[in-house]
Amino acid sequence: MVKYVDFINVMTYDYYAAWNGPQGCITGPPAQLYGGANANTLSQNVNTTMNYYACVTLQVQKINLGIPFYGDAVFHPTGLVPYIYYNTSTLTPINGVNGRFLGFENPASIGYKGDYAKNFNIGGLMVWNIDQDDSSFQMIVAVAQKASQLSVDNAIKYNCVLPG
Repeated sequence: MVKYVDFINVMTYDYYAAWNGPQGCITGPPAQLYGGANANTLSQNVNTTMNYYACVTLQVQKINLGIPFYGDAVFHPTGLVPYIYYNTSTLTPINGVNGRFLGFENPASIGYKGDYAKNFNIGGLMVWNIDQDDSSFQMIVAVAQKASQLSVDNAIKYNCVLPG
């Protein structure tokens, strides 16, 4: 199929939601770049997903890394606290204190994803959903700045060992 399309938008987000999996409901950032310390997050991240698509398609220049412009929240009855913590393992901002959790993207996390795309020869960046940016357009500006730095030579920079 890859030879018949101009590009593939990879939804590298929504790794966690309110569905009940084998380990129960798990909360996490919507688009963590790398797995965190939790064993459940080791394969549910942008890096693992992009590695898989690059190795399966062998056409890394056609793959676009998806960036969500929304957040995921688990609310405590008393609401959220105004505190942002930057998780250095997953390279994502989160707000999580006393059982409350809010995972989201910001210009810094978009910057990390843009640098990642450049370092791994990813073809481009895509967003979901552009109307969820704020009135200053800080998210789309961050994406545009990083996308303008991409140049792809189709060299696959992943260790392609596929399961099965």
